[in-house]
Amino acid sequence: MSLTIQQVVQGHEALVNLIKNDKEEKYTIPLAARVILAENLNLTIPVVEEFSKQHNALVAKYGEKQQDGSYKVTDTEKNKVFQIERQDYLNTESDVDSFQTIRLTDLGQSQLSIDLVALLLKTGTLSK
Repeated sequence: MSLTIQQVVQGHEALVNLIKNDKEEKYTIPLAARVILAENLNLTIPVVEEFSKQHNALVAKYGEKQQDGSYKVTDTEKNKVFQIERQDYLNTESDVDSFQTIRLTDLGQSQLSIDLVALLLKTGTLSK
């Protein structure tokens, strides 16, 4: 069973956050874990790019053009339909079967935020 698009998008956000914090030296992640994180991130990029295209297409379909040329969904009824279609898309299976898992102990003494750990656990990137 493949991961849903929502799981991949959430995993991408968590991985980007984790890698960003490692780069800023807020905490240090061991090399082996960095490699796995980078490989997982590479799996998410095409799915996230396609999600972005689909999201923008739905916003253009249900939204109104703003003065700056962007689109925004402002109508309440259209927003309901937009949200349903967006969630239906997020619930579909992606091409990603699974993420490589990193054990919590493989991250060493990193001081990860609880919300980040929860998201990594939820998306299957991190195991206890």
